[in-house]
Amino acid sequence: MSEKNDGANRDVTKRSARERLQAEREQQKKKDKRRRALLVGGAVVGVLGLAAVVGVIAANTGKGDKTAKGPVAAPSGATGKDALAIQTGKDGAKSTLTVWEDFRCPACKAFEDNYRDTL
Repeated sequence: MSEKNDGANRDVTKRSARERLQAEREQQKKKDKRRRALLVGGAVVGVLGLAAVVGVIAANTGKGDKTAKGPVAAPSGATGKDALAIQTGKDGAKSTLTVWEDFRCPACKAFEDNYRDTL
């Protein structure tokens, strides 16, 4: 009869060891899941922080120089106000302007209406 009890005790011991191992595995899975969530959350916060820093730097770039208009250096041969016009051709040549328009185009009609007197 003691042999039957020994076998039953071993089965109980094996079962309890399995249950302990299963409980440990579940705890380890929970720890891994929590660690993964913290890692992903930290990475997201880091990327958003980096994007914010880059945005602030980009927004503040060039704010100190508000008087700059036009190119930094005028091209060679540029004339006119702010040295933005580049002459081509001979100095004494007559100025000509060729305009191509489509009379069915609403943008061309607006151009014609606005600049008819000037041209």
